[in-house]
Amino acid sequence: MPNSILQSFQKHAAIHSTCLAIDDRESRITYLGLDSQSSLLAESFIAHGIQPNSLIALIGNSLTDFVTMMLAAWKCNCAYVAVSPTSPATQRRYISSISAATVDTNGTVSFNDERATEILPAGTAYVIFTSGSTGNPKGIAIGHEGLSRLAAWRARFASLQPGDRVGQVADLAFDASVYEIWPALAYGCTLVPTTMHSILEPTEHKQYLCENRIKDAFVPTALAPGLFDQSWDGNFSPSTLLSGGDTLRAWPTESLPFVFANGYGPAEGTVMSTVAVLDRYSHKQRLPPIGRPLPHISYKIVPESTYFGSNARGELLIGGANVAFGYINADNSAFKEVAGTRWFGTGDIVEEIEGDLYFIGRRDNQIKVAGRRVEINGIVTALCALPNVYDAVVLQATENTHGLPIGAVLAMESHETFDRRYIQKSLASILPLHEVPSLLIRVATIPMTNNGKYDLDKCRELLREHHSGF
Repeated sequence: MPNSILQSFQKHAAIHSTCLAIDDRESRITYLGLDSQSSLLAESFIAHGIQPNSLIALIGNSLTDFVTMMLAAWKCNCAYVAVSPTSPATQRRYISSISAATVDTNGTVSFNDERATEILPAGTAYVIFTSGSTGNPKGIAIGHEGLSRLAAWRARFASLQPGDRVGQVADLAFDASVYEIWPALAYGCTLVPTTMHSILEPTEHKQYLCENRIKDAFVPTALAPGLFDQSWDGNFSPSTLLSGGDTLRAWPTESLPFVFANGYGPAEGTVMSTVAVLDRYSHKQRLPPIGRPLPHISYKIVPESTYFGSNARGELLIGGANVAFGYINADNSAFKEVAGTRWFGTGDIVEEIEGDLYFIGRRDNQIKVAGRRVEINGIVTALCALPNVYDAVVLQATENTHGLPIGAVLAMESHETFDRRYIQKSLASILPLHEVPSLLIRVATIPMTNNGKYDLDKCRELLREHHSGF
């Protein structure tokens, strides 16, 4: 499929040449400026003889730097991989070794003349690297067709129009940035970047959205509950917000002046595969659903042999053009092609209730306590239903001490409301006794990674301070 996002971007560069593509306090750039700068860089790639369908590694500082380099890669029919400057040096070296060229933070282009580089499937738009279990990270090759369909869906969902202002907060090496950047630039919008660190406080997050007149934005899941609790009376407010990246554990309040949606999807499915617009649900006894597949996505549920309920429950498989071509340097057994359709086994267990999917947990994230299988998400749901608990992370001890106890880090506003015995007694009334955490730690907010995900390593460190088994 042709690169329709690049074509759409260039159309806006011709028609709305003086409109801002990126409104960064440090560097503003118009559509025409971005188009011109990326063309110059693309010419240098082509002059050096870089072959189509090669991979170009990008290590930039600003959003403008990155987007310029991304567009340049596309203009010479190559794919890009965005690499965070804070990534481990060994990972950066590995990615550079399989890339035809690397552009560093100073804009210097280093060409890989050894040519021991990857030639990607035709139509690859970008590669996202995830952590690998065998040393080197796994590179996921994502196609232009799936990306174009994702952009078109977001444009419809958020009613994006030329000149609309769209938020950008995700690390450029994190695939949520793909959802932020390309729908905006394909439909003539202005990207307004900020840093994750600057919006950790809910009041500052709200201020960023309102003062910059952001119409639509991605919200890291862990930051969503803070926005729910803000007062929006008399303020400019966004029209649509969508969370993703982790399990949403709170429902939005009914008084919010914007549409809030919960998105789900593995990187192998082009960022997002399902979505739930949460103001449409009246029954809120469970954690928020991950909703229904996007229109261009097929799905199947492979039943669990140990589940005998009335609802469909099992591993979620997603299919269609949104599914990656595969891993470029790892085992591809999770990908299958059936009757011309690519399918990917997500490893996520879901339950389908009245057409909506609910995330149960990772297939590899189930734990055993006293010989019985336990779903961590069930404990999290029970904790978040308690008064004054607005978020929680549950972990199991790693050392075999007293039957591998369960610990929980709870986000609560005040120490005064933190009563361990009350919490454990309340849980014992709704959970089997072996599922009640024996160790509870209270924090003001759950630690997060730079990608806006829950930082499980830091949570484990907090638990380890009180129990060496973690």
